[in-house]
Amino acid sequence: MGGIADYSGSLVLQLPTPDRGNLAFVARSPTDTGCEPHLCASSTCAEPASFALPIASLVECASPSDVRSALAAAAAPRWAMYALGVVGLLHAESWIDLGAEPGADLLLAIASNLPQGKGLASSASVEVAVAKACVAAFGAALDDKALALLCQRVENFVVGAPCGIMDQLACALGAPGALLAIVCRPAQIDGLVAIPPGLTVIDVDSGASHELADSGSAYTVVRAAAFIGAKLLGVSCLTADVTVAQLDALLPTLPETLEADGFVARFGSLDAHLDAGVTPLEAGVAYPVRASVAHAVREHQRVRLFRQLLATPVPAAETKALLGELMLASHASYTRLGLGSAATDAIVTRAVALPGVWGAKVTGGGGGGVVAILCDDHAVELVRSSFS
Repeated sequence: MGGIADYSGSLVLQLPTPDRGNLAFVARSPTDTGCEPHLCASSTCAEPASFALPIASLVECASPSDVRSALAAAAAPRWAMYALGVVGLLHAESWIDLGAEPGADLLLAIASNLPQGKGLASSASVEVAVAKACVAAFGAALDDKALALLCQRVENFVVGAPCGIMDQLACALGAPGALLAIVCRPAQIDGLVAIPPGLTVIDVDSGASHELADSGSAYTVVRAAAFIGAKLLGVSCLTADVTVAQLDALLPTLPETLEADGFVARFGSLDAHLDAGVTPLEAGVAYPVRASVAHAVREHQRVRLFRQLLATPVPAAETKALLGELMLASHASYTRLGLGSAATDAIVTRAVALPGVWGAKVTGGGGGGVVAILCDDHAVELVRSSFS
């Protein structure tokens, strides 16, 4: 729960996927005589499966933009932008020293069984796996929270994907079978939340992929719109500064949509956009300000209620039904923002019609991907067989 409201400072609840993820291994290897040391990366889940570039091209990097430029100049494939972006930024921020062994290649191997583009944090999982492998190999003094924040910077400023922080924190700090509670302001860990006995959360792949890194994607537009709304309301954080009780009075003061030229007319410059460094406003795009603000504030409230209901030791049917209603309300809100899909809607509709299923919703950035389903333990096999 929480999903795309993370960039608006919402409480989110993240559940690690069982038996799926990424592993990374980093090692030094002597360079062949007369050869320039290279950073050599391979992946079991990407094409091309391997990529290498001279270590020297990253040694002089001092910022995310330097790392981005170095990888772009080497024509790094997309997966390598994530993986080697982590290595490059760890060096640029002085956590590791890529030039410490001038006579050695650096080998990076990644193995994965996590599907990509499904809202299961596949990119964050790669980033965190690579970062943890580098921290171990170089003996870096970087804790898991700082590591997650670095991985988010890689995704935002090296890859150019406008993600929030929840996925990286869940990959770095999550625990099996429990929800990691995060207040994304920017990254306050608020403990683990147990799923009550008798209830299970399972995932069903819709078969539809989504993409956050496209500057014109629906996710990017909705994110930018939320920050436009915050600017118009004169607040720095929607979920901290606007309550659900205040929302009904404030929404009519906001335009349904606003384009970049309208923003400039009000504030004098595109630089006044609160998220300009991650989602710069583009001409001709109608940003859905009112709906994006409403989603952020109401989703934060939904997640808070969801967490309180989960605290019931043995939830009664009414409590389970309320949990399900909150999930369905979140799913419907994604759809109003243009982040739904026919594939995920069909799964949600079919799932909640099954006995023992209480709720279902799209995950991650929406627009496809995986649907999370809350059901009784005894209904798990029925749900899985219904979507196999």
